[in-house]
Amino acid sequence: MLIKNLLKEKNPHSIFYFNSEELSDYKELSDIIETYMEFKERSGIKNSYIFLDEITSPIEWYKAIKSKIDKGMFKKDVLILTGSSSINIKRQTELFPGRRGKGLDYIILPLSFREFLKITRPKIYEKIKSIKELSRKELKDKAMQAMIFIKELNCVLEEYFKCGGFPLSMEAKEEAKKIYLSWIKTEILKSERSDNIARQIIKSILDKPQTPVSWEGISKEIEIKSPKTVAAYVELLRSMFSVIVLYHANISSGMIKFGKNKKIHFLDPLLLKIFEDWCMVRLKDGGSILAESVTAMHLARYSVKKYKAVALDENLFY
Repeated sequence: MLIKNLLKEKNPHSIFYFNSEELSDYKELSDIIETYMEFKERSGIKNSYIFLDEITSPIEWYKAIKSKIDKGMFKKDVLILTGSSSINIKRQTELFPGRRGKGLDYIILPLSFREFLKITRPKIYEKIKSIKELSRKELKDKAMQAMIFIKELNCVLEEYFKCGGFPLSMEAKEEAKKIYLSWIKTEILKSERSDNIARQIIKSILDKPQTPVSWEGISKEIEIKSPKTVAAYVELLRSMFSVIVLYHANISSGMIKFGKNKKIHFLDPLLLKIFEDWCMVRLKDGGSILAESVTAMHLARYSVKKYKAVALDENLFY
């Protein structure tokens, strides 16, 4: 879509897209970039837009980009580096201190409930204003306005609870569940972790929904009796944007208690369904659990926009 819009006003030769999935290492990636840069120079193009998709596929891909930045090759260009491996992108883009110009990170999350409403019930969406501030007055006023559509909104919420915010699941839920479970397993294995241990940890979390848990408590229920290992796996799931971890906040003192038990919520209703199937667990009060998780996730989204947080759960506690 971005390329389509650029083509309306830019020279087509100034826009370069390449899927890096089949490249083996940074040397091959470097050759591809240099080929385009030579073409750009011959064509007399001063500014270009370079799209490199699945950027983490070539081994040590960042070397190809970093060396060219240091040589000043991209001074008048825009690089858009995209990929589905959130762990590797997050880890490897940290290797570019002082080399990103005006560059920003964009995290593409599943649809929020409001975005889901916009697609499924556009007329209702237009009539319900979004919440700008979490003030008592605004919450009350906006909730009263929304009450007119309460029946329709409850129906949409039930739909959202069933398929979540992944666009594919809105069309083919079972297919989406298979695809995303496969992606989760692949990411775990790429990180040199065991998908079987991850499954045991997720099952332990599902067995105690809405209840604060400790790494020690989970470790007692799985074959690896190490709280550090549990913490590492949960952090991995967090880096994959599968869960958010909420630490305890003491309301009276305003202090965060990092050592106390944590509450873990799943990022999207579809992920909860996927993990239920994978771990062969059926939650008794699924609606209540989904409601709490969806609320926590939407507060996390609000927090990121409001406070420019780096992590979804950085400013969210229980």
